[in-house]
Parts: sequence; C-alpha cells; structure tokens
Amino acid sequence: CAIRLWAADKADLIQRKLATVRTNLYASPEYVSAHGLPSSPQDLDHHRIVTYGDADSPITQMSFAQRIGRDDSGPRKASLTVNNVPAMLRAVEAGLGIADLPDYMASAVPSLVRVLEDCSGPSFDLYFVYPSDLKRSKRVAAFRDFLTSEVEAFRSSALRR
Repeated sequence: CAIRLWAADKADLIQRKLATVRTNLYASPEYVSAHGLPSSPQDLDHHRIVTYGDADSPITQMSFAQRIGRDDSGPRKASLTVNNVPAMLRAVEAGLGIADLPDYMASAVPSLVRVLEDCSGPSFDLYFVYPSDLKRSKRVAAFRDFLTSEVEAFRSSALRR
C-alpha cells in the first residue's frame, strides 16, 4: 500500500482520499527583515527561492514560487534546490529563502510568515492506495482505519489553533 499525492490511474488499485493538502508561500521573520516582504508575484524575481528539485515527480507542481507571475517567461532560478519537503521547511526556517510549503507543515513553525497572502498555492489530494487483491486484508484495513483516524485527529487539532 502507499500514501500518494495524486490519484491512482490503474483500475486494479483501490484508493481512499485522506485529505487535501494546501500549499502557500512562506519565509522566516529573519529572511523578511533582511530582504523585505514581496508585495506582488513579480517581486519574487528579487528574492531567494527554495524549491523541490526532483523534476520527474508530480510534486514539482509545488514550484509555485518559481512560476507565479511568470506566465510569459520561464521559471525563476532557485537559490536552493532540495529533494524533500521537510528540507524545504528547514531551509525556510533557517532564513535561506521563500518556498511553497504545505500549510500543515508550516503551521508546525508558527513564526513563519505567509508571503503574498492573496496568492494561494496549489493543493493536492492525499490518497491511501492499495491493490484490489488486498481488499479483504485485515492488516490493510487496520492500517487504513489508523490513517483515517490520525488524519481526522490532526484536522481536529488544526481547527482548534
């Protein structure tokens, strides 16, 4: 079984949507005080951009910071490219630049500043996926139920903040 940020495209797979993951642009207070807060998407041309670097992954849609406001030209050059989203969060937290991060991850670092609040980033549906051969598996059902309850508990705690 797998947890994926996109729907399965094979008929022999069973999938259950767990949640929608929303993203937005974030920076650290230290970065903002040193470099200023962009007031338009075009202002990002003069800022350091931290991006996800695996070009073969659907998660490259998260390179929103590179693309926003650049409809007629190529993406902005990244100042730092990493191959996992937690590293993007740590880079932003350390003041290395602006990145589009999942809101649930950014909420774990309350000091982060949301950048360009009028411009929402992409969102992704999170799925639990497994082969139809395992439809009657008690272990898969137990894991699915565990994931569902954890996502629900997380949602409830996030709503209380």
